Amino acid sequence: MLHHVALEISPDHVADDSRFWALAGFEEVAVPEALGDGFTWFEKGGTQIHLMEVDEPSIPSRGHVAIVARDFNETIKRLADAGFEGEERAELW
Repeated sequence: MLHHVALEISPDHVADDSRFWALAGFEEVAVPEALGDGFTWFEKGGTQIHLMEVDEPSIPSRGHVAIVARDFNETIKRLADAGFEGEERAELW
């Protein structure tokens, strides 16, 4: 099992990224005080998403995060209804 993935995001994307992870079924969890400000964490089933605010995020051109959504169609609908765009792709796994 993957424990967590840490993603760099610009401070002005925190609200949208947080909304995305919440709609994908993750719950916001407390960040350890020792880390200070600039972090937002989400968790679902023991896997965490750590959002790290940085002024110039490093965004991989092909890297990505894949999650298991047991209610896949409902999750896609929630995200679309909230204004997030996606596209269907062939399942290669």
